[in-house]
Amino acid sequence: MDDKETIKLFLEKGFQISKDALPLVVSEPHFIIEEMNRLNPRPFIITQDHINKIKIKSEKLTISILKTYFFDKKQLKIDEFAKSYVIKYEKISKIIQENNNLERLISINKINPKTTEFSIIGIIRDKLQNQLLVEDMTGEIEIYFESKLKDKIIDIDSDDVLGLKCRRIDSKFYLENIYYPDVRIDRNVNRLEKNINMLFLPDGFVNFEVIENMKIDFYFYFDKNELFESIKNNELMTKLVQQEIHQPTLININNLKILFLPKIFYDKNQIDLSSHEIEKLLKRRFILPKNNKLFNTDKSDFVLTDLPDIVITNIEPHIYKNYKGTSIISVSDYKIYNVNLKSREVVLIE
Repeated sequence: MDDKETIKLFLEKGFQISKDALPLVVSEPHFIIEEMNRLNPRPFIITQDHINKIKIKSEKLTISILKTYFFDKKQLKIDEFAKSYVIKYEKISKIIQENNNLERLISINKINPKTTEFSIIGIIRDKLQNQLLVEDMTGEIEIYFESKLKDKIIDIDSDDVLGLKCRRIDSKFYLENIYYPDVRIDRNVNRLEKNINMLFLPDGFVNFEVIENMKIDFYFYFDKNELFESIKNNELMTKLVQQEIHQPTLININNLKILFLPKIFYDKNQIDLSSHEIEKLLKRRFILPKNNKLFNTDKSDFVLTDLPDIVITNIEPHIYKNYKGTSIISVSDYKIYNVNLKSREVVLIE
C-alpha cells in the first residue's frame, strides 16, 4: 500500500494523518486504525506521538539491514561512468532542495544576460585560487568568490554536489552562499520508546569482567569471529547482533538508524579516512572521502540518502561527538561505549 492509498484508507475511517506519522503507518495501517479507535478521546488527526504510544504496547525489537554499501570494482565504460555521476547528482540535488530554500533556483543553461541573482545546484569540477568551475546536467559556469568566503571554500572538494547562491557583477558571477546536503538544524533527535542499551565493543575485546554486571540488551563487535570463539560458552553470545560487518552498513532498530563504518573496508580499498572526518561525510551525505583511489568505479550508490541517528566505527582515533542529532562514536583504542537508545545517552566505559 503506497502513501496515497494509506491516506485514502484513513480518511475513509475518519482520520487524518500528519506528515511525520505517515511513514510509521504504511506498513500496518489496519492495526493502527484498530488501536486508534480504542483511544479515548479518539483523535481526529493522527500524529507521530499517537503512533509511538500505541506501538510501544506491542512492539518487539526488530533489527533489519537497510543497506550495505559495496564497491563494484569493474572498470566502467564511459557511458556507465557518466550515468553514475548523473545518479549521484540527482540524489544529492534532491536532498539539498528538501533541506534548503534556494531562491531563484535555475539550471545553468537558463542563465542569460538578464539574470542577476540566482541559485544553482552543481557539481564542483575544479577549485582555483579565486573561482569555482561548476557544472550541472545542462552546462558549466565559472563562479568567483571573494576573500570573506575563503574559509568556507576550504572545505569544498572536487565532485562535491552543492547548492550555490550567486549574483552577477558586470560580466562575472560571484558566490554569495553555499548550501550543503547537510543535516537539518531543526532535525528531531530520534529515540526508541523502549529502554534499550546497546554496547559497542572494540576489536580484540575479551575482558568480560568489565561488562558482566551491566544491563545490556545488545552487543556489537566489528570482527565477531574472534569474539565468538572467546564466548561460545558464554551467555553473552545470545545478545550479540548476529551480523558480521565488513562493508559500510545501515541497520534499522525500530526506526532508529545506525550506520556502521568498518575500518577494514576503507583499508582494503586504500581509502584514507580519520574518524574526525566522519562529520564531513555526513555534511556531504556521501560516505567516501575525496581522497579515495577508486576513481573509475560507480560511486553513485554511496550517497547517504537515509540519515543515520548513530554512526559507529573502529577507525582511529577514538572519539565521541554529536553532530546535529547524530552520535558519532569510534571504538578504536580499546574504548567501550554504552548507548541508551531511548535517552540517546552515550557513556564511555573505562
